[in-house]
Amino acid sequence: MNGWWKRAAVVAALLGPCLEARAQQQVPSPVGAARMIEPLRYCPEPQPELVPGPLTPAMAPTGPPDCLSLPGSHSSAFQCEQYTIENRCYASLGGMGLQRYRPGSTPIVFFDLGSGGIDTGATPLPVNAPLIYSLDRLHPNIHTGVRATLGYLFGDQAVELSGFYIPDDRKTFVMQSQGNLFVPFTGRNGAFPVGFEGNNGLWRQADRVEVSYSNSIGGLEATYRSWNAAVNGWDLLLGVRYLYAQERVNIFTDDEFFIRDFFNRPDPRRAATYSTKTRNNIVGPQFGGEYSAPMPVHALNWIWFTGTAKAAVGPNFVDRTVSLTRGDKFTAFDITRQSVTLGQLYEAQAFLDFHILEKLRLRAGYQVLYAVGVSSAGSQINFDLSAPTAKNRDYSSILWHGPVAELQFLF
Repeated sequence: MNGWWKRAAVVAALLGPCLEARAQQQVPSPVGAARMIEPLRYCPEPQPELVPGPLTPAMAPTGPPDCLSLPGSHSSAFQCEQYTIENRCYASLGGMGLQRYRPGSTPIVFFDLGSGGIDTGATPLPVNAPLIYSLDRLHPNIHTGVRATLGYLFGDQAVELSGFYIPDDRKTFVMQSQGNLFVPFTGRNGAFPVGFEGNNGLWRQADRVEVSYSNSIGGLEATYRSWNAAVNGWDLLLGVRYLYAQERVNIFTDDEFFIRDFFNRPDPRRAATYSTKTRNNIVGPQFGGEYSAPMPVHALNWIWFTGTAKAAVGPNFVDRTVSLTRGDKFTAFDITRQSVTLGQLYEAQAFLDFHILEKLRLRAGYQVLYAVGVSSAGSQINFDLSAPTAKNRDYSSILWHGPVAELQFLF
């Protein structure tokens, strides 16, 4: 019995592993060689028909158009280190106005309180002759003219020729009071020049006095501009400048304005005009600078601010004329003298530039022009008629200021 049981146990032990191995064939084994994955099917895309090379020009694909080609003289296709230099002409045309600031402070007309309106021929005492008019009460108008510029741009440099001209403008102040006006003209030993005696002195107890002032101004500039691309907005200005400035002061006195002839005309022999005239011509080298920058607001970056400052120094060729003429054209003297002095010219401008188109902009602003070492007409007035040219002052200063507007074009 025991032997049978042992034989049955041995048979069972031999059959057990076989049954276990057969059962595990349904579950992947964590050990042993991995099973190979079924390879995916590969379907290559259809290939174009290949032609043995090389390609002929007829077979080659179409290249870029000619408009994208670079010229043979071009330095390279990569312009980070060098840009193409622009060569163009530019021009501007516009108008401007200038106002002369107070042509002097010379006292001219006094009121004779002691005459009682009677032409006595006596010179009034200072206490009886208060000042009623001096030259600084005459404020010239802003008178207008034209300005133009023609230039050539090449890269970061430019040369230009510009000029302006404002024609003669006249301002007159009239005083009228019968027998009460006194202008302190006198002659040698208190006597007047022959023919200008008037009625007991042409300028004593006069009836009417007219003081007028006129001036004209113009200029021409040849300028070289240069700027550095690394310093944005700044221009260096070098060149030569010419300034022409002429002015005149007339003092007309009528001793018997209210006495008329049959045709209601005053006696021209009782009236006279004293006149001083100066002409300044400054020529010299000029230097300065200009700065331009857009408005900081992005929506207004098409509006730029421009400021300019220039200075010129050179000889001033001065002409001075003093004359005295009676109403009937009889002349006591008409003298012209010339001299050369050192003149200086300073100019400051502020503009707003409106960039309307890529090559068109409108410039509007204000300018100040200041001349030193010049001769003014008011400074030449000499009440001593026996020495009409004794008072020659050529070291005065003149200030002009006014608006500017012009259109600028780039061709």
